[in-house]
Amino acid sequence: MDRLPEGVEGHVEEGELNPDIISVRNGVMNMRLHTENGAPQVAAPEPKINGNNELNQLYGRYEMRFRADPVSGYKLAWLLSPKSEIWPRDGEIDAPEGNLTGTISAFMHRQGAAAGSDQAKFSTTAGFNDWHVLAYEWTPTRFEVFLDTKSIGCATARILNTPMRWVLQSETELNKTYPAQNAVANVQCDYVKAWRYTGKAA
Repeated sequence: MDRLPEGVEGHVEEGELNPDIISVRNGVMNMRLHTENGAPQVAAPEPKINGNNELNQLYGRYEMRFRADPVSGYKLAWLLSPKSEIWPRDGEIDAPEGNLTGTISAFMHRQGAAAGSDQAKFSTTAGFNDWHVLAYEWTPTRFEVFLDTKSIGCATARILNTPMRWVLQSETELNKTYPAQNAVANVQCDYVKAWRYTGKAA
């Protein structure tokens, strides 16, 4: 696989998507980001939703436990990308997102956006080196993000309203900082979970 799945917006043009860098040991998935023949090897696995082959879901709760080595040149942008493939109009959710040497943030690109900068941003002071649990709840009227059970922000306007697919995009930095040839960043995921939205209040 040398590109993101069809219709998924990504920023891996500085690297090659390589599923062979993904392994599982003792129940933990590891993505070993590194360089081969001058090209950074990156990954973007897609979790199945609700235990079947469905990749798209409208609304719900998403949760993941993760950590990553703080290595310059790599970043995470684990995202929900619109099934419609129309971006930025149908928005996007990026959580967690950030350079591995920086801090964890989350973003909701708003419904009806005309530019990628039309978004709500939720910042933290937490780094990627330690294990964290990030969760977000996406309903027709609210999008709220939690890090280690504490809310880091909530949006209530122009909430996304199209089915989304989940992509654990682990890539090169957007500022064109190229990873060093010998740099290795292990991105680890203990689990991911997704719940359906039932229409009932949380």
